Amino acid sequence: MQFVTDSLETPQLLDASEVTDTSFRINWEEVQAADDYEVLCFTQSGEQHTVTEGFDNVGSKGEPLPDGWSGNASGNYTSAASSGQSAPSVALKATGEYLCTPTYPQGIVSFSFMYRFASSGSGSYVVVEKQVGGNWASVDTLRYVNTSKYYPSYTFSIDEGVTAMKITYAHKATGNVAIDDATIVYGDYLNTVHTQERVGQVTSYVVHDLEPLSEYHYQVRALCDDVVSPWSPVQRVTTAEFSGMARPQADTPRVYAADGRVVVSGLSGCGQVTVYNLSGQLLYSGSVDDRGEIVVGLNRGIYLVRVVDCNQIYNYKVGL
Repeated sequence: MQFVTDSLETPQLLDASEVTDTSFRINWEEVQAADDYEVLCFTQSGEQHTVTEGFDNVGSKGEPLPDGWSGNASGNYTSAASSGQSAPSVALKATGEYLCTPTYPQGIVSFSFMYRFASSGSGSYVVVEKQVGGNWASVDTLRYVNTSKYYPSYTFSIDEGVTAMKITYAHKATGNVAIDDATIVYGDYLNTVHTQERVGQVTSYVVHDLEPLSEYHYQVRALCDDVVSPWSPVQRVTTAEFSGMARPQADTPRVYAADGRVVVSGLSGCGQVTVYNLSGQLLYSGSVDDRGEIVVGLNRGIYLVRVVDCNQIYNYKVGL
């Protein structure tokens, strides 16, 4: 017999809590089999823009085109069958007719549109091109298959420097082509990492040293030995308005196994540590008493560790 084990699950993020002007707590649900978690907190700068064009004003001679667009289309379609969300659409009726988007200085990262061969077009094809550094390069060739509507979509790295897109009826054997509902996304975000670290077998973590009234993005992923889960979807939180009140800068305690011992470190110096086996039997209980670390010698097995630190309660599961 043979079987394939499940992959490590992606942590499910919960709402952030304890949000202040300089910190907030990231919370997530426990992932079965995870023995560590990695937290990523970052800010984003820059901006993305999405432009959707339905060619709502194009007339029977293929004009006027929307502001910034260029081309030599010779007609339109007013039927729902040859339009996207709504009529009209642009009609390309001869070899060499084309539509070209405006030029975007920040770079295009996504481009999509609807096309349909309005009647049989065996042997005909459309070419999609991108402009980079003032030169045109082929992206795709769309050959006639049938008269269904199709919605091709293309993505580009911001580093490519794609500034415009063009759709050309490159070869007409027979039939015309309808074009509609073009969507362009341009511009990009720059991520600046504030915190990225492994935090142990916990289900929450406090991020410190933040700026007031600022938006932060965060993700969490689970780890088990050399296995790493995908990052969780990005979640956002905005810090509170500046406060002059001083706050203790306590961090989340870290619990891990080493050399037959369970180590609890990063303690603030006050609180309680208790250790149980999976049957609920108490194996250790002790006060922190100004200690930053507590070490408990145990046999091989899986244990539950409860830490009360700085009036916060943390629960861990650790294996030896």
